[in-house]
This record gives sequence, C-alpha cells and structure tokens, in this order.
Amino acid sequence: MAWDRKSRMTFGLLTGLAVLVAGAGIFMPDIRERLIFKPRQGRAEAVVMQLAAHENRVRKGKGRFETFTPPQAAQRARSLGLDTQDWPADDFLFDAALMPDKSLRLRALPRPESVRDLKVGAQFFVAELAPHGGVNRSGWYP
Repeated sequence: MAWDRKSRMTFGLLTGLAVLVAGAGIFMPDIRERLIFKPRQGRAEAVVMQLAAHENRVRKGKGRFETFTPPQAAQRARSLGLDTQDWPADDFLFDAALMPDKSLRLRALPRPESVRDLKVGAQFFVAELAPHGGVNRSGWYP
C-alpha cells in the first residue's frame, strides 16, 4: 500500500484524535473534580457554615440548639433569615441532629441521584458545633 498525501493526513488525524481521547480518559477524574465537584461542594460547605453561624446565635438566645431534618431544611433556613436562592438543594440534603454530648451536628448529604449522575462526589460535609458555641470540627468525609 502506498502512502499518498491523503492517507498520511488521515492517519495523522486519527492518531492525534486517539491521543486526545486517551488523554481525556486519563485526566477526566481530575477535570470532573475541579470543574464539577469542587464548585458544588463549595456551595454546600458555605451553606453548612452559614447554618452553623445562625445556629450558634440561636443557641445564645434560647440556650439550646434547634434540630431539623432534610425536608425541613429550607423552611428552617428561611426562619433563620438565610437566602435559599443559592442553595445546592438539587445536589445535597441538609440536616441538623443533636448529639449525646449536647453538641449539634450539621450535615450536607449528597443526593443519591446526583452521585449516580456524577454531579457530586460520594462525600458528605459535617460541621460539629460545641455545646458552648463555636465549631469543634468540620470537613468532608467519604
């Protein structure tokens, strides 16, 4: 088979395309992490920290934390005076539970369909508020 100009160009184009597809396959998890997961996780983290600040204020006023379940989260946020326009409610569920030591655990839980559709990672964000106020610890957990 003779390699004329058209054959060489086709071979070069297909080789370049194969390298591009292989490179995208290798780096896709990093690309997805940076461009898709991080911004959504950042918004969920910000919501939990806003809730933590408001719950601390409520605790100072009433002397106790108030808990809520995921279905009550948006209503609770509105009652605390938070803007729910920027909430990542399509990707995360939020709840607050009182722990045995009287601390409050705020969580941002990924929705199963969002994890399945690769919109968010299979991690949840937790912030634990101390009974005397302040955040004991916070972070993403697998």
